[in-house]
Amino acid sequence: MISCFGQSVTQSNPLEYAAIGEGESRINEIIGKQNEILDTLSVLHGGMVVAETKMKKWEQKYNNYLKTTQGYADAIKAGCTLY
Repeated sequence: MISCFGQSVTQSNPLEYAAIGEGESRINEIIGKQNEILDTLSVLHGGMVVAETKMKKWEQKYNNYLKTTQGYADAIKAGCTLY
């Protein structure tokens, strides 16, 4: 025959509860600050994406301009050598 005995006495420790509450409060505060930082980073990242897109469009326009100008210059050069 096996007998089991368990301790069923519960103790209330107000200092422990206060420490747990303060710890949870600090954790929530840190998480809130981290969320604010992530929001700021998200806004900054969005701005960088917009700037990168604009620069890429300008670069494409400039490259097209160079190709057009080169073609125009080659046509003038070819026309000058015919006469």
